[in-house]
Parts: sequence; C-alpha cells; structure tokens
Amino acid sequence: MVTKTRETPIRVLLVDDHVSLRQGLTILLNQQPQIDIVAQASNGMEALEKAAALKPDVVLLDLMLPDMEPTALCFQLRQVSHKSKILVFSGIDDGEKVYTAVDAGIDGYAVKSMNTADLTNAISQVASGQSYLHPTITRLILHRAASDHKPAALLATAPPRLTERQLEVLLLMASTSTNGEIAERLTVSEETVRTHVKNILRKLNVSNRTQAVLEAVRLGIITV
Repeated sequence: MVTKTRETPIRVLLVDDHVSLRQGLTILLNQQPQIDIVAQASNGMEALEKAAALKPDVVLLDLMLPDMEPTALCFQLRQVSHKSKILVFSGIDDGEKVYTAVDAGIDGYAVKSMNTADLTNAISQVASGQSYLHPTITRLILHRAASDHKPAALLATAPPRLTERQLEVLLLMASTSTNGEIAERLTVSEETVRTHVKNILRKLNVSNRTQAVLEAVRLGIITV
C-alpha cells in the first residue's frame, strides 16, 4: 500500500525498552526522508512525559514495557497528546494481547519482522489518519472477534443497519485497504470513501477503522 508523501516529515516518538533496537531503528528510520524520530523513550512514564512535551505525529510503541500495562498506557497517551497516532510495533503474536491492544483504540499494529520500507509505509498510513494492521495481526484479531459474536436474538439492541455501499467499504476496510485503494476499487472519489467511513464509525459507535471492523465481526454484520 502506497501513501501520499507529506510536505513535512512525520514526527515520531519511538518507545521500546531495548536500547539497541531503539538506536538501530532510529538510524534506519531517520534515513527515510518522510520520517523524523524526535525522541526515544525506554518505558511508559518516559513515553508519557515526552509525548506531552513534544506532541509527536506518531508514537511507535512496543506493546510490552516494564512499568505500565499496555491498555492503560494507550489511554494515558491519548490524554496527554490526543492528536498523536499510536502505532504498536511488537513481536507479540498472542491473540488475546493483540486483541486487547486493538480494542483499546490504537491506530495500527506493525510487527518487528517487517522491513524498513514496510514500517515506513505503516507509519505514513497512520499519520494520514488511516489504520494499519499487518496481515498476520488482521487474521488474529478477526478470528478473536468472531469468538465474541453473539446471535442477534441475544443482543440488547439490533445491530446497526448499513447501506449496501457502506458494507462494501467495510469489507474492503477489513482487508486493510487504504481509502485510495477503496476509491479505486469502487470507482468513487477518496472524499466519498471518507464520508462512508465516517458514517460507518458513527453507526457502529467506534472511533477508528480497526474498531469498526472488530465491532462489525462481533455483531455478525460481516464474517471472517
């Protein structure tokens, strides 16, 4: 997936408790013209302090830090720098932990086995306001969400009704397509796709694309 180049570099706060990984990744990412690692942090408290002071565009966050539980850290990052996007960068493939992180409202989930070009693209994608999920992570969380599915008869309220076009957009969102790719597939403008996405989020009462897909699976609106 290719995202449009920004006029200014994406300001990134890199959070990981392994110093060698932080230093190596900083060198690699700073070689990319669209990325600027503005600071590093080794734990959750340091991440909160630097996020509050620097207001980065993206927080590149290891899921397992020594001092804070991931869900609590994501919530507090939203409090101190609400415009910052949170991109988890982790080697964890435990379905429950991944699912919990995504359900907490992160903007993307990358894996440490990715090459620099793919990671750069993931950062660019979340910085542009879209979600990013590595394909391995997508499979994990969708199957985990499916296990939470309840028959309509057991739901307190009926699932929201989406239009046929909104369902088409939602299914393409589930395949991790970008707005541009969805627009090309459906032969509509990106602005039209953004409007559909906004309406889908509103109907499902969620804050981002990833949560929308999870909620749709849980409600049985789409299947995996």
